[in-house]
Amino acid sequence: MKSEEHPKIKFIYDQGIDAKNAISFVSHHNQKEGLRFLKMFLPDHIFFITGADIPGKEKKKVIENFVTDYYEKNEKALKKGFASAIKDWERVEEKYFSLVAELFKNHPWPRGDYTGFGTIFWCYPRFVSERIFLFPLNHRIPHYANKVIGHEMLHFMFFSYIKHNYKLEENGQIKGKESNYVWRVSEAFNSVIEGWPKYQKIFKITPQPYQETMEIYKKMNTQWRKDQDIEHLLDNFIGV
Repeated sequence: MKSEEHPKIKFIYDQGIDAKNAISFVSHHNQKEGLRFLKMFLPDHIFFITGADIPGKEKKKVIENFVTDYYEKNEKALKKGFASAIKDWERVEEKYFSLVAELFKNHPWPRGDYTGFGTIFWCYPRFVSERIFLFPLNHRIPHYANKVIGHEMLHFMFFSYIKHNYKLEENGQIKGKESNYVWRVSEAFNSVIEGWPKYQKIFKITPQPYQETMEIYKKMNTQWRKDQDIEHLLDNFIGV
């Protein structure tokens, strides 16, 4: 993929895959440190499946039953939300990719297919190496799917950029920093860019930094307001 080229996202609406992704997400976050994300992901009435005493087979059954029931009762609205998400993205994708090219100084997008799966759940994980992400079919905020798509695609480029320039993987470690420091920097970075006036022209979004990224976000945002240069910015936060 040449630097001036950009991905074409494949969007998928699939009830079975939605259930499968949810089962996988729960199984990989069903530990104490992951409960916050599960609280974001799962509807309140099935959050009980995060209990350590709930067998894996029961968790799977609860999720599958919930998904089946929800899709059956809301099929028309969900398909409408899916179609709307695609149309919304098509309206902005050229402007978005042009801005990302400017931001990352024409760093090339990672090669391969990019896939967005619609979901009825309330948290939107990404899988960087597979270039896969989830986006909402039915968010309470109209057109929110577009903002999620932009956010997750920004992560794919960010991690490719730091791998190339700083030899850091998504789960990489920096000596003297917390184990999740690179993740915190990535989320703070996205929040900074989402508040950037140029980005705001594409997506009118209010940045919502995670609490654990707030300290980095404030420092990074202050620097970005003075100097919109990604090299200068990241040298200060992950330069080694």
